[in-house]
Amino acid sequence: MAINKIYEDFYRVLAGTLSSCSDIKSETSKKFENRLEKLITKLNLVRNDKVEFLQEMLSKVRIDNDDLKERVKRLEAIIKENK
Repeated sequence: MAINKIYEDFYRVLAGTLSSCSDIKSETSKKFENRLEKLITKLNLVRNDKVEFLQEMLSKVRIDNDDLKERVKRLEAIIKENK
């Protein structure tokens, strides 16, 4: 009987310790996420999908710009011919 009581007490202590460890892990994880979020905000970082979107837009603008340069060159050539 005394041994069963010791095992029961040991089990309760162990269960309480495991529960406390779980709580500590959860709280630590929340604090880490909050600090990381504050750091990202402070550093003014941008998500990768936004960067990719801007790169695509820039590529299209460059193509349009090159096309417009060609049109201007052709129009200037026409103007020179008509003078």
